[in-house]
This record gives sequence, structure tokens and C-alpha cells, in this order.
Amino acid sequence: MNKACDTVNLLKRILCVFTVLVVLAAAFACSELPSENNNVQSTSSLTQSVPTQSTTSGQNELATTKDSHKEEPVITSSTENDEKAPITTQTASSEIGAITEVTTSEISPPKVPNADQQNAVNEIAEKYNAMGVSVALIDAGKVTDAFQYGWAVKDQRPMDENTKIRVASLSKVVLTMLAMQLYDEGRLEINAPLADYMGVSVVNPEYPDEVITVRHLLTHVSSLTSRSYVNTWKKITDRMSKSESYTDKKPGDPSSFEYNNYAYGVMGTVIDSISGMNLTQYAGQTLFNKLGVEGAFHSASMDADELAVIYLSDHTVGLSLEGYQKFTESDVLGAGSAYYAGGLTISAKDLARVVSVLCNDGMYGGTQVLSREAVELMETRYFHFHNASYDFDQGLTLRYQSGMYGRDGLYYHTGSNYGVYSFLSYDPETGSGIVVITTGAPKTKDKYDVYAICGEISDYFYNNVLE
Repeated sequence: MNKACDTVNLLKRILCVFTVLVVLAAAFACSELPSENNNVQSTSSLTQSVPTQSTTSGQNELATTKDSHKEEPVITSSTENDEKAPITTQTASSEIGAITEVTTSEISPPKVPNADQQNAVNEIAEKYNAMGVSVALIDAGKVTDAFQYGWAVKDQRPMDENTKIRVASLSKVVLTMLAMQLYDEGRLEINAPLADYMGVSVVNPEYPDEVITVRHLLTHVSSLTSRSYVNTWKKITDRMSKSESYTDKKPGDPSSFEYNNYAYGVMGTVIDSISGMNLTQYAGQTLFNKLGVEGAFHSASMDADELAVIYLSDHTVGLSLEGYQKFTESDVLGAGSAYYAGGLTISAKDLARVVSVLCNDGMYGGTQVLSREAVELMETRYFHFHNASYDFDQGLTLRYQSGMYGRDGLYYHTGSNYGVYSFLSYDPETGSGIVVITTGAPKTKDKYDVYAICGEISDYFYNNVLE
């Protein structure tokens, strides 16, 4: 019996030794397999099964990948790849186990294909019988896509992403950003008396104790009369001493709101005086240079081959290519005051880059273009204004309305002149926005007091495409 037990134990030990030898042999065989870096085919096929990740503002947001066998449609839109957040594709590695499992609720829904977006722009443009339309998108703080429709010059040159148009009162937003650059440099105070920068008394005789400030100019409550422009600093300052230069409204009082182009001509000339340059030069050497954009308040300096004729709603010419040439630069201080409230000439794509600075609290491409404080001052809602035509909160030039186009609220501005109807806006919560510039469309407005063609295009993108 004992011998039988010993025999069984011996067999068990032999079996254990044999098992160990088999395991060691298998481990040795695995170490001789090709390394992962050499196994290109296997890695590539695994890569296709992993979702593409788009990195935005420090967070990875997964987006669905396109089928590799589908042919890309030809569309007349463009994508600013250099402005998009960097794209990172997950590939196989020795740390496959570290890949985080993503649930369906964490995956961003696919956006509308670009061809469908272009078709939407086309349909809206045709609905309003526009001659030309240019649209640029800002998605999560990045300029992404641009769409065009129609003619820059009727039957001769189509609109493209580089076509520059006189954008009317959207100019005021850029002028205000230039003023805020001076604020950041300590050369301009928003609440300082305007007289400090003009060298003359600036007092409404009806309210001699009320100080008229820079902020009052930029919120349309300065009580300055909206007058025809004059073209020298002396003429502008001389006007300040005349009673007819003021209304009977109290400076700074919200009830005194009166949309005032002339006041922005004065403000632009104050910027000229402080900077020692005209507004085109100052913008070009500072804001535009930092962003790599092309624009001018004096459009005569621009290449006519990149300009769009502006058409009225009956498709007659509102501003010809030759007409742009009358907006010339001058070394005379005050000579450009008539151009500053509405004369900025720029493409939708480049204006979107400017607006993206506001979307990103003053940042652009890792550079602090405006201080966060400067942007906060622009976005401060100083008062609410409501009448038969308007219903909004007034910031420094920017307006704010709640509930616009399906958003909690948007900062925005509109523009119109010579047949242009334009609109810029952005959502401060998501950093997304849009610039729309049109010619040849009717003046119809929507319930937000935005030109209907601009509002309908914006509504489409805010509700179907933008974050």
C-alpha cells in the first residue's frame, strides 16, 4: 500500500514538472514574435476601429469617423484646418488596456455634412434673392468653416472665402476692440471724461454737471447729436463747444439711448489721436497683425480684385468697385472720421477670427490679444433698452439678447449700408459664433431685430452645427 502511494506521488511530481516546462516553452515562443512597431498591418486595422478624437479646450470630445470608402462631395465651402483644434487619432500600443471605454452618452452627435450646410446657405440665399453671401463659423472658439454663395461681381467673379466687403456697423465692434487695446496699454480709460482726450470742454449745456465719458460714446448715451461728419480734428473739437452738438437728453442715462454713428466717428478719431496713426494703420500694426487678417477702414488701400460690389435689393449697384476708392487714407487727423462707424472692409472669415478673440476671453492661438478684463468690460450689460424697435442689453458696442436662435443668449451686432446686411454674434457659454455678410437681399428683419437673411442662416447653424 505504501509503495502504491509513493508511485502516485511520483507521478504527480512528474506531471507538475511537465506542466512548468510547457508554460516556459510558450513564453519563449511569444518573445520571438515580431514587435508591435513592425506589425504595421495589424496596427492600421485596429486604428480604424478606434473613434477619432478632437481635442478642444483641454478636453477630448469623440466624433464619429467617416466611412473610408465614401467619396467626399465637391462643395464650395472651405475649412480652416490651421484654426481647428488639433486632431489626435488613437492607435494600438502596448498600453491598450489604458484606453478608456466611452459610453454612447459621451460621444458627440455627428455634425451635418458640409455639403448639406452649403445647401442650406444656398437655399436661404435664394429665398431672399441675395446677390452674394459670405458666412464664417466659430465652433468652440475656433474658426472652422466658411461658406459662400453668389457673385462678388455679377456674372464676372463669384464670392470666395477671401472676398472682402464693407461690413457697415460691424465696424463698431472692431473699433471698440482697438479702444480696448489702448485700455490694456493704460492709454485710455473707459470711464474717464471724453474731454481728457479731446483737449476741449465736452459738456451738454442742458446738464452741465454731468460728465460725458468714453463709455457713454460706446453705449450710445453720450447725448451728442447725430450729425454729418467733419474731416479735421479742429472741426470736430470746435463742435464740442456748440450747444447744437448736444440733444436735450441726460448723458449716461439709459433713457437717453440714441443710436449714434457720429459718436463713433468721434471715438475713432480719439483713437487716432492717442495712437498717432489712423485707424487702418493702428489696426493693421496691432490687432490685425496679431491675428494674421487683412482689413481696412480706408478701403482705397485694398486690392479691387478681392472686393465685392455691393448690390441693392433690386440688384442695382449700391457701391461699385470704383466707389471703394473714395475711402482714402490721409495724414490729417480727423480725415477718416466718416469711415470709422461703418467702413471696415474685410472678409467674413477674417472678421470671424477677430470675433473669436471675444469668444476666448481675449485669447487667440495661445496669445493674449486683449485682457480678460477688457473683454469683460465689452460684455458688461450696462443697461437694458426697450422700445418699439429694440429690446436688448447694451454692452460696450455689443448687444445681448436672451433666447436668440435657440441659445441661452448671444452677444451680437448688426450692420447695413449701401445694400449690405450683416450680422456677427457669439455664444459666451460655448465660444461658438457666426459672421454673415450679404448683398442684394431685402431689408426684412426678424423678431430679434436682425436682418432676416442673416438671422435665418444663423438660426440654422446654431441649431444644427455649432456647439
